[in-house]
Amino acid sequence: MRSGKQKVGPAKRKTHPLELKLQVLQQLKAGVAVVSFNLEGIHPHDATTWLDQRGICVRAGNHCAQPLMRRLGVAGTVRASVHVYTSRPEIDALVSAVSDIDLR
Repeated sequence: MRSGKQKVGPAKRKTHPLELKLQVLQQLKAGVAVVSFNLEGIHPHDATTWLDQRGICVRAGNHCAQPLMRRLGVAGTVRASVHVYTSRPEIDALVSAVSDIDLR
């Protein structure tokens, strides 16, 4: 995907990626079952260890996508997988734990 250079304000920088993610998820309608993310300033393996200690099961690494990780300039990502057996309270627990991460 290629985009032209445009001046983008801070509000758009925050909302635009979320809007695009929702668009992809809605259009795929294939039941996207994997979410990968990074937390600024926290290595994916550290985040995964912290989440594991709180009973949250996720994976960290390059997920067989080393060329992509190099291109993105990241060491890897944290990956959460969901399926029919995943409950809404488990997703709430993941989101809550991620927002509480403080490894300092």
